[in-house]
Amino acid sequence: MKLSAVDLFRQIPKDLTQSTTQGVVLSVVAYLLLTMLLVFETTAFLRGTVESSVMMDSSPDAPVPLSLHMTFPSLPCELLSVSLWDQSSGQRLPVEGDVHKTMVAGPRGEKVLGTWDDSDPHFANNRAAVLGEGAVMPRPGLDESELLTSVAFEHTLEGNEWSFVNFHTPWCSWCRKLSPTWEAFALTVHEKDIRVKVYKVDCERETTLCRSQAIGGYPTLRIYKRAVPVLPEFRGKRTVGDLLQWMETVTKEHAHRSAAELRALQKHEGCILVASLQVSRAPGNLVITAKSPTHDVDAATTNVTHLVHHLSFGAPLRPSVRQRLPPSMLRHLAPMDDRWFVSSAAHQSHDHYAKVVSSHYQMGSSSLWGAGDVTGYQMTSASMRYGSAPKVPEVRMAYDMSPTAVLITHGGRRWYEFLTSVVAIVGAAAAATALKDASNVFSAVPKGATADGGSATVMVVSSPVLSVSTAGADVRGDADAVVMLVVQGKQRW
Repeated sequence: MKLSAVDLFRQIPKDLTQSTTQGVVLSVVAYLLLTMLLVFETTAFLRGTVESSVMMDSSPDAPVPLSLHMTFPSLPCELLSVSLWDQSSGQRLPVEGDVHKTMVAGPRGEKVLGTWDDSDPHFANNRAAVLGEGAVMPRPGLDESELLTSVAFEHTLEGNEWSFVNFHTPWCSWCRKLSPTWEAFALTVHEKDIRVKVYKVDCERETTLCRSQAIGGYPTLRIYKRAVPVLPEFRGKRTVGDLLQWMETVTKEHAHRSAAELRALQKHEGCILVASLQVSRAPGNLVITAKSPTHDVDAATTNVTHLVHHLSFGAPLRPSVRQRLPPSMLRHLAPMDDRWFVSSAAHQSHDHYAKVVSSHYQMGSSSLWGAGDVTGYQMTSASMRYGSAPKVPEVRMAYDMSPTAVLITHGGRRWYEFLTSVVAIVGAAAAATALKDASNVFSAVPKGATADGGSATVMVVSSPVLSVSTAGADVRGDADAVVMLVVQGKQRW
């Protein structure tokens, strides 16, 4: 038995086929459809599907991260107080985490004044010392001081009579606190037209440069005359006013513009609050209000209007996880972001209620990307404004962890299901090709041909054996020749 006997893909000789316009059009359409099916099938397999289900929350009873970024345009940092309370017992809880305050001014808190710290002795706790006379307020995100690198360090300093350099690193918490104050100081020097250049050096990138300058701690604030350091380094309070006073004392350089030409401090001072806290899974209240151990707060003039830049629970989700979530789920990760809550009258407080749901993301468990389980938190929120007289207005964030959890699965078709579909598409392509070949064979016989008698024309072509029989006529071909019978009359097959 020859192997050719089990061939499932026998083909008609090309000598018996003939191309037609109709066949070409059908072939192009079939190939386009098959290509589209293959592309859609592959895309659907790679993207997978997102499904959600509800289950009882089995998360461990551990603190949950809370990230908060808010602006209070009319509440000074000196009065802004953050506290944490248990809902059931009403007891005050310790605030665990980092709380940073930045002084701002302007109707929307758009002008940064400097960093405020309630405990650090290097920061002054009064606005006059922080700003100094005639100080200029920078814009948000201002990058006023010039960044120096090792390539241009000495050449740049040699070109200036005086330079004031901040050596810092990104991982230094004191450097991060100083950053907005340093930029405010740099802009103040520029606006006052003081002939001292203000620079900064990132010692994490410029390790060799900082070692050559014998920088042992961060931040290091040093004045240079040309390229020669002037010692001692700055050791005072890290405020715009103290920096200005010390720099003018060392360099003898002063403002070349009058105070009337400088921008004045805004009437209302505000505060930017950035906090990263650890809160219990038990229901609690985060309260922000005006309170000071050295001041009596006037409840009637306290304005707690605020902008929530960001508020979320849990660690931030990886970009690879976020990009696979549908918009309906992304909206619940931080639904209060970029929203204003305005006090339109005196004695108004704001309450925000958040229902927090633990969410377990199983991403890629059935796709090419492999399994990866991530725990996050979704939330729904509701807010209200109410009169709180005679009490001091406050902002209260009440949160409650749901006993249920959401399981979000990002999967896809199994690889063998995908291969089955691909094989089916390939089989369809083969079937389309076979139909095209069969159509070409039929088209090889002229219209009007008949097998009911008449004269016959025999064409001899190279092909296997084939026999054709007509009325009273029997034409046969051997292994080297096959006949095509073309007769007059009707065509029957």
